[in-house]
Amino acid sequence: MALGVDAGTRPVGFTPGPGERRLDVGIIGAGIAGLGAAIALGQAGHHVEVFERSRFANEVGAAIHCCPNATRVLRQYGFDFERASADLFGCGTVMKGDTMQPTYFATYEDWESTYSATGHFFHRVDMHTGLKELAQKPGLNPGFRAAKIRLSAEVMDIDCETGFIELADGQHFRKDVIIIADGVHSRFVYKISDDISPARRTGQSIFRFLIPTEKLRANPLTATIFPESEPSGIRVAVLGNRRMVWYPCRNGTVQNFALIHADERYSTNVEDWDAPASKDDLLTTYQAFHPALVEICNQAEDIKLWPLLFRQPNPIWTKGRAVLIGDAAHPMLPHQGQGGAQALEDGAALGVLLSHIPEADCFPHTETDSPRSSSEGSEIVTEGGHIDSCIADRLHLFQEIRKNRTAAIQIFSNAGQDEAEKIQRDAKPYVNGKVPTNQQEFHEYNFGYNVVDDCLMALKRLEEAGNKVIFPIEHAPADAVAISKARRID
Repeated sequence: MALGVDAGTRPVGFTPGPGERRLDVGIIGAGIAGLGAAIALGQAGHHVEVFERSRFANEVGAAIHCCPNATRVLRQYGFDFERASADLFGCGTVMKGDTMQPTYFATYEDWESTYSATGHFFHRVDMHTGLKELAQKPGLNPGFRAAKIRLSAEVMDIDCETGFIELADGQHFRKDVIIIADGVHSRFVYKISDDISPARRTGQSIFRFLIPTEKLRANPLTATIFPESEPSGIRVAVLGNRRMVWYPCRNGTVQNFALIHADERYSTNVEDWDAPASKDDLLTTYQAFHPALVEICNQAEDIKLWPLLFRQPNPIWTKGRAVLIGDAAHPMLPHQGQGGAQALEDGAALGVLLSHIPEADCFPHTETDSPRSSSEGSEIVTEGGHIDSCIADRLHLFQEIRKNRTAAIQIFSNAGQDEAEKIQRDAKPYVNGKVPTNQQEFHEYNFGYNVVDDCLMALKRLEEAGNKVIFPIEHAPADAVAISKARRID
């Protein structure tokens, strides 16, 4: 097989050839993880059907980071950054919360040359819309197949061994692969393993809100923080155990705010990133901050509160024909801005690793096996099935490639990049080499890794071994060096 990335950075050579299988793939959930996987597998020539419980009628959300490791994946898919109103991630500033005196500043104009990608900020709805449109339209690659997205299609049950999917309305489907991408509250993680660590409270919560940039510029107390000439980037104000983080989205017309603070009020281990919050609580919590920052809080509307929970890394992602991705596999706190990026890496990895599966080795169905679902997603009403060892091996290969990287970043995400001492011990078992100790080293670890290259290397080793999966997997090193022109400000 001839696999690679063309001059336009788009993967080539993944479409099944003679004697290779086009898979019927069912994806549960149409968030960033599910849609990213749909694009990757569609571009690999497979039949993809996405089951989304909502109707997309009232899409909501705040903004989201898109760091270079995620931008690289989106570029390979042909994502339209301009149409999605992306803002450039051009610099980063850390300052004291009470005085706004800078303690750190870095420019990131060299990310393109260092990582072959830039960083961006999106409104989450705009990014989601771009992914949804890309998943449903033919791409430029030969063999690309548009995904079918079923809305109001709540999945009630799955069978990991046979690939059966049951919807709330009684419809049944059978798929060669089931991708579980229904988020942190997934009802199907225990179908994969009973040994999933429960969520536990971190003692922190986040106030979240959006404010139009013009509104902030019209207020004399906040206007100087948002000048017209300000470079697009992320700002962090720190005071004790409280942080105020903000960055632009929608071409700079909106500012996204995330205010992280100690909060012991929530005794339940339930995550809800869209719960309403009180402005009085917000102002009380941040009253010691600089008056201009307090005024930002005073202008906030539609404030949400997100109690932060942590789950230990999960070593088991797959069973039979089913696999976990995104927050269903590795939920993360927001401190590294890598939750969406790791979900996109998952999808890209599946797009590579489920390519070029030999027809002769797959689906040795007996006469008692059920018929396969068609490319149109026809219903299956009979029972039975056969676990195909080739698919199971590829899914286990995916698990082995992804689990340590995502586990490390899960643990990194429990603290800010200026609080690296808090994660050193817990992260060490998952990092091959030095655990990052500062912002530059976190960037090198997070952004320098190329998931497509790593998976291409794994497939090459697989082919050299006679199409057999060999463990342990040797990963492609993250060979990036310095990321930014950073300087400490004493």
